[in-house]
Amino acid sequence: PWEQLALSTGPADGTRKSFWPADARWRGRVRRWLGRPAPVLPSSSGLVVPQLFGPDVARALPPLLARLRGPRVALFHDAIPLKHPPITWPRSVARHPAYMKLLARFGRVWAVSQASREELLGFWRWLGLERTPAVDVLPLGADLDSSPQPRAANADPRSPILLCVGIVEPRKNQAFLLETCDALWKSGLEFELHLV
Repeated sequence: PWEQLALSTGPADGTRKSFWPADARWRGRVRRWLGRPAPVLPSSSGLVVPQLFGPDVARALPPLLARLRGPRVALFHDAIPLKHPPITWPRSVARHPAYMKLLARFGRVWAVSQASREELLGFWRWLGLERTPAVDVLPLGADLDSSPQPRAANADPRSPILLCVGIVEPRKNQAFLLETCDALWKSGLEFELHLV
């Protein structure tokens, strides 16, 4: 079905956004126009939202959350767009408050750090929200045991690898990382930099 295809390929223009093909959108419009109820979710259905969502998804969430009988969990990364607007895309700054407010409608929120947890709870207190879900810290995982880690086939085994994971945008400070790596390479330090 188109849902599987959308998950594996994403929109044709390469942007990160929700995507529904034209026939799915028309079926939904016709169903609403005819007054037919939305498809019923099984009573055990739950929802885990691991990523920041934009206004299009935010509009669909309240009715969906109201129909779910199972757990409704969201992962909260940070409040950087509110804390540091000069290094964040203006659209992210504009929509982040609504996103953080909508997180209060979930049954539970997992924050990626104690600092993120405090930022979210502080924002909700500032808004004066009386009913908010539990917010637990669920740190992002890494397997750092003592066993040997696999390396890329073409990697030089003598040279360390510096891995930077994240979206390329000003707040992630990749320009500073590149300047620093360039200075270290010019000083003779040998290592590989991987941006993912």
